Amino acid sequence: MRSSARIVTILCLALLPAGLAAQPSGDRGERVRFAAGASSATVQGRVRGYQTVTYRVGARAGQLMNVRLLSHGRFLYFVVRGPGSDDNLFDGPVQGSEAELRLPASGDYQIRVFLMRNAARRNEAADYRLRIGVE
Repeated sequence: MRSSARIVTILCLALLPAGLAAQPSGDRGERVRFAAGASSATVQGRVRGYQTVTYRVGARAGQLMNVRLLSHGRFLYFVVRGPGSDDNLFDGPVQGSEAELRLPASGDYQIRVFLMRNAARRNEAADYRLRIGVE
């Protein structure tokens, strides 16, 4: 990895906890349920400032989870966390807007959508669609 890319990665990781720590009471959470016979669902929403939206998806160890974020917001990202963990299995600011994960454990996975700190500080808003699939 080039030195400049490494610095950007470190800065993104350093800013992420600060952006998530300053969450207002307007944060919300939602359980994602797939329609009968379906293995995916699409949700949509909007975040503004330091708000986050957390989607909970139940899955089993060994399943494959695909998550794709569609938005025109330049600073809108998501992370995926495993059951009972504060560690990111997928880190959008570093890895991009599409995740494909082989799940290590059974339980509820959290997908958190948020704006990076620089955009949150300016109270920007971003609309999005999030496609979540578990096979």
